[in-house]
Amino acid sequence: MSGANVYGGPFTSDELATSFSPTEQDKTSLNREGFVNTVRDLKQRLFLPLLIEFFTNETDLVVADRLTMAISDLTKEDFQLHDFERITTWWKEHHDSYTNWPLPAFELGLHEFSSVHYAQAAESFEQVLKLDSGADMSRAYAIACYWETGQTNRAAMLAKEFKNPSARWAQWAAAKAELEAGNTSNATVRFFAITTNFPSLGQLPDQRFNVYRNIDWQLFSRLKAAQKP
Repeated sequence: MSGANVYGGPFTSDELATSFSPTEQDKTSLNREGFVNTVRDLKQRLFLPLLIEFFTNETDLVVADRLTMAISDLTKEDFQLHDFERITTWWKEHHDSYTNWPLPAFELGLHEFSSVHYAQAAESFEQVLKLDSGADMSRAYAIACYWETGQTNRAAMLAKEFKNPSARWAQWAAAKAELEAGNTSNATVRFFAITTNFPSLGQLPDQRFNVYRNIDWQLFSRLKAAQKP
């Protein structure tokens, strides 16, 4: 978020998966309701266990109703609103049939990425992609890791599999690829545009992060200064 510039989506499955726990703790019912609506629109089957946990702990009936509709969509069951007992009974009988979104692998990937262990991070992000090919944040980070480790063919292959090549994480990965290919000025301008257009992106250029070490920071600063009114 930057002033009135707020990204309204679409969000990737990785971004939503990491938002479940914080949103459950959010004291504002409208925020929880809005999040559930966003998750429902994605129709991500791997989110069912997270939705069930959210539903089990939810105290607001309106939010619980939204969760019921999302659960019904994913399970193809006609669950009725406020039917807590039926949903929990059904889940006890069927939970072994559902795989959870690979949050542990994703979190490990983020840890290894921030620790500059790019080979290990790529392995974790690939685990995420095996279960969820639409996890574009994981895809972008994996691409960055492969550029860092010199596996450019694998990076290029992953880049071709973005569902929307103009989406923000695809743009981020393309900027990183251009940076590592030696097109420093163009890449710097692209990263600055991403910072301007998507200020709430989870990985924005910062001199403290190794992954951005090749950015032309003088050019970046000039672009930033020119943007100020």
